[in-house]
Amino acid sequence: MRKDEGSFRAQAVRPRRTIAAGAIAVLLSSACGWAVADNIVTAFGRDLAFPALAAPGTVLVRESVTPQQLCGAPTCTLARPSFWVHGGAYTAAGPVVDVDVSGIGLQVLLNGAPLTTTTFAPAVTISSPLEVQLVRTEATMSQGDLAGGWRANLNLCATATPGYSACYSYQRFASIQLAGKIKPIAGTCQTPSQTITLPPAQKRAFTGAGSTTGEIGFEVRLLNCPPGYNRVGYALDPAGGTVANAPGVLPAGSGSSAGGVNIRLTDSGGTPVTFKQSVQVGAYDKGTGGSYAIPMKAAYFQTGDTVTPGTITGAVTVLIDYQ
Repeated sequence: MRKDEGSFRAQAVRPRRTIAAGAIAVLLSSACGWAVADNIVTAFGRDLAFPALAAPGTVLVRESVTPQQLCGAPTCTLARPSFWVHGGAYTAAGPVVDVDVSGIGLQVLLNGAPLTTTTFAPAVTISSPLEVQLVRTEATMSQGDLAGGWRANLNLCATATPGYSACYSYQRFASIQLAGKIKPIAGTCQTPSQTITLPPAQKRAFTGAGSTTGEIGFEVRLLNCPPGYNRVGYALDPAGGTVANAPGVLPAGSGSSAGGVNIRLTDSGGTPVTFKQSVQVGAYDKGTGGSYAIPMKAAYFQTGDTVTPGTITGAVTVLIDYQ
């Protein structure tokens, strides 16, 4: 998910390849010892395929776990986090701990920050989901089963009852159980950089905020995708963030001089793209792999009450995810 910037001349798309998306698994229980879980959540439950040479630290797949899943309520009190590895043989501090598949680690985010055994004391109340991630580690990635006998767990008291005292009960915990088989794949899709130049536009072509002109078609290209992945997806990440209340609109790039106008990206049917959201490449063939082109459109988009002459540029990074 790193960047390879580009810029539309009046919109430049500069693709790049990345690893992202997904879903994963972890086990949460009360502070220590084994007991029957109040809530059991299975994450994944499907086969996953990842690029064998993904860089260490890459988040390969992720999944949200809601308070409702953890404790059966919109708000949960969490306490006494403890990572157990090698099937509960010993503990680890986190934030990334080994799982039962070489080259894969487990990480959990709480409010966007990696969870460790010292993240909170004595307790914390949450109303937003935890994010459980599978992360690429330094070891060579191998094929394996996340639900193997030596899987990693996160033990954590999770109760709907406010207050740390409620977490003293060993029966108040949730179990998010790892499931799914991992298969490393040699190779990734290639995403060539490109510059898209929109035609010159006259000020009179803009009729008010939200009007468009100068639309041009282009393609996001994924080349030489290897076979074997269960899913290939792409997401568009705009350089400079997003423009409030303007779906698909790119922030003005460096050197832009026009006012009241930006560049908007849409799919081939004219629907504004949703940035940072993975879209499956439906034509991808697991058995053969291949090259694919996703048709899109770019156009000038009036964002202000008036438009002033000048140039406008923007850039977007293409992120490729694999499962």
